[in-house]
Amino acid sequence: MGVGAVLAGEGETAFVELVRRLTEGREWRQTPNLVFMNGGRLIRNEPAPLIDLDRSRSVFEPLRLQGPMELTRGCAWQCRYCQTPRLWQGAERHRSIAAAVALAARHHHFIQFLSPNALGYQSLRPREPNVRALVTLLETIRSRHPALRLNLGNFPSEVRPDYVTREALTALRPLIHNRVLAMGAQSGSPRTLRAIGRGHGVKAVWRAVEIAQETGFVPLVDVLFGLPGETPEEEALTRGLVHELARRNARVRAHVFLPLPDSAFADSTPSPLSPETRELLEALGRVGAVDGAWRDQMRKPGGADPTDAAAPA
Repeated sequence: MGVGAVLAGEGETAFVELVRRLTEGREWRQTPNLVFMNGGRLIRNEPAPLIDLDRSRSVFEPLRLQGPMELTRGCAWQCRYCQTPRLWQGAERHRSIAAAVALAARHHHFIQFLSPNALGYQSLRPREPNVRALVTLLETIRSRHPALRLNLGNFPSEVRPDYVTREALTALRPLIHNRVLAMGAQSGSPRTLRAIGRGHGVKAVWRAVEIAQETGFVPLVDVLFGLPGETPEEEALTRGLVHELARRNARVRAHVFLPLPDSAFADSTPSPLSPETRELLEALGRVGAVDGAWRDQMRKPGGADPTDAAAPA
């Protein structure tokens, strides 16, 4: 691909340091967070010190660029297909309420929050949302910037199903503008969920879907087919999950496993998708119950169906 080196992990300080070394003619290979090849050997430099998330901005005013406001960096849940807990080493870090409110003043029209698990913001214990912190954050922003539309709990700040509580969703609904609540189920197979390290079972998904619908949200549930080691029987369980979600008027966002660099499954091979699964996804897609980039993901190098790489979209 012509790539000589990459910065792995946080880039706020490491990228600036790399540019400074290059422009000053200094040894750039000593830049923290740098990963590069040297004589056929992979070199990974020492990590840069972790930044204070309060100092990371989502707005670049000279070019009027506005990105999502990052609320949380890192993830305590070690899902084996995911890069997040490995890119952002160490404990979860949360932007303070005061810093988020101050940054909101620089946003125009809307704020999309960014988090691997929106209901985990400033959570003190696993699976227990800090409802007070979430409400304080949103109420303060709305009181000072009432024209801003707030998107929390939908991409790019989905929620884990085992954090969904009636108290949390009831409190959040009047404070946010999105009515879609996106959550990750990933599989309908209990064994697969354990194998990928999800930390929750299928019952947590159904409970979250039920609470979301009863509190006025449309559940959008992510599922991931083709996981390494997935058997036809386990694929059928996930297919059954998708079918039942559609029957209950939830929406499904379907994905096909792709090995992500530096994840625990980086060198793993996807399991093939059965014709039955493709037929179900196509049929539900035609009625708007399923979306997602599963077709494109199948055709990517390393995807679940490399033989279909030349097929039309």
